[in-house]
Amino acid sequence: MTLFKCICKGLHEEDKLRVIKAISDQATREYAVRCSLDMLDKDVKNLEFYFENAPDGMTPITKKTHQIIRKFEEYSVRCNVLKNNPYVKICLNDLLDLERTVKTTSELVAEWILFQRNWLYLNGIFCRQEMVKQPELSTAMKYFQQIDTLFRSMIKSISNTPQVYRMANTEKNYLVNLRKANSDADIAREGLSKFLLDKRDAFPRLYFLSNEELIDIYGRSDDLIDMIIDGKALTFLQNLFEGID
Repeated sequence: MTLFKCICKGLHEEDKLRVIKAISDQATREYAVRCSLDMLDKDVKNLEFYFENAPDGMTPITKKTHQIIRKFEEYSVRCNVLKNNPYVKICLNDLLDLERTVKTTSELVAEWILFQRNWLYLNGIFCRQEMVKQPELSTAMKYFQQIDTLFRSMIKSISNTPQVYRMANTEKNYLVNLRKANSDADIAREGLSKFLLDKRDAFPRLYFLSNEELIDIYGRSDDLIDMIIDGKALTFLQNLFEGID
């Protein structure tokens, strides 16, 4: 529209200018909200997992996950700020969708952190062949095998698509599976604790050893026998008996 047509329509009149200014102000504020939402959406979708190798040197695991949790806490606050903005109506549905993604992803990452910690602990135990051979741990081993299968499947998927928010945009029911796996890990840990308690009850001096030392002993019992035959020192014996240097 040309300036001449604006004058002909009387848009320069004071009352009409007030209306135009009000519409312009509202459009400016709505555009600012839209830009903030687009920036938030970009930040959420650009955040990726970091990786390093597990103690076995081969299996990738995620790292700096607590930083990711803090980032999603920040994203949640930004969602709330935008939701309370009076000019958010034109993009409210997009905001609500993003808010759901942020909430679900936060829950998933928190559950994943616990799951990975459980896997690292149990894998460090059941990767030892001597522990696998213990008949008292057969049930715990079965639970760990299920946990291990899920972990390797998930870490492969996460490595291929490292954007964190994609965990929430999957049809694989990750949250349900993670919660069940963490529950299974608790059962496996209970089985391991009972195994160690039974060994201590059978030989009370084992109470002088920590769980880690006891697991190490049963996890490499064949090696210990060879070390005894070779006359090598076994440091844990100093905690079991007096007078051993």
